[in-house]
Amino acid sequence: MRLTIPAIKERSSGRNFQMQTFAERNGYTAKRSAIQIDSFDSETRIAMWNVLVLFQDDNSGQQYRMEGEKFATDIWSRFYKLPLDEFWDSGRVWQMVKKTILESSWLEMFNVVEFVVRNVNKRFKRRWSEALSKVFNSLFEHHLVGYRFIDEMITPIDSPDALAAIEAARDATDQYAGARHHLKTALAKLSDRSRPDYANSVKESLSAVESMGEALTGETTLGKALDKLASVGIVTHPAQLKAWKAMYGWASDEGGIRHSAQAPPTVDQATAKYTLISSSAFISLLIDAALHATDRIEVG
Repeated sequence: MRLTIPAIKERSSGRNFQMQTFAERNGYTAKRSAIQIDSFDSETRIAMWNVLVLFQDDNSGQQYRMEGEKFATDIWSRFYKLPLDEFWDSGRVWQMVKKTILESSWLEMFNVVEFVVRNVNKRFKRRWSEALSKVFNSLFEHHLVGYRFIDEMITPIDSPDALAAIEAARDATDQYAGARHHLKTALAKLSDRSRPDYANSVKESLSAVESMGEALTGETTLGKALDKLASVGIVTHPAQLKAWKAMYGWASDEGGIRHSAQAPPTVDQATAKYTLISSSAFISLLIDAALHATDRIEVG
């Protein structure tokens, strides 16, 4: 089967990854139940490699030969850090990628897959990154991998609802550069597998909400922005208003996350994930509610 862009998008529904075997359907073989976080079975690794095999196959025609050679050169020199004058064959490069995915540490496995997805558009006229991200996400969901591609970064998110919330906020903030920038930075700090910065991810997530509040009201602090939004019915439930003021206060008081040079011990991956997901969902709610607000918000 050729991995054309339409085919990848069709696969992103997950249908091609969810067919059970006879043994699974009839209870003879237990289905995987544990999320794969830092150890991955061979079935998952082979499935990841097979996606790239089909990608290569779809770009093996004469019309894509030059693009393919240039991309293989990028992998050779920029990912594997090897001398350009020693490169001679793209097939050898892909065999190196295969070995990395199938045999190397989980960090290197993700590093090379992420490199391919983040850099493929630079060499190919067809826009592959989004399509590859979708098919990998379907694969990750089926194989219970605790990560998803978001903005071409492999992120420790494993819930479809959480993924949808983050992507919805990314799309909704297209006209709000400040909030969008903070969300992208929060995501990047959460997604850094070698040096994750959970405290600053939390800071950036809450700064995104604050920036969104300022964009809608002109108020520079989240508390005042929320009060103004509540006055026109955008934040409608007192408990919701109280919860966000409490979260902002937790991060902003003296010694809190937003004023601490060193991360408090309570700032772990779970806290950073929760803050990013909840901030993303709240930003989308604010934007949608503001669009439908019956009263005019006076800025300034």
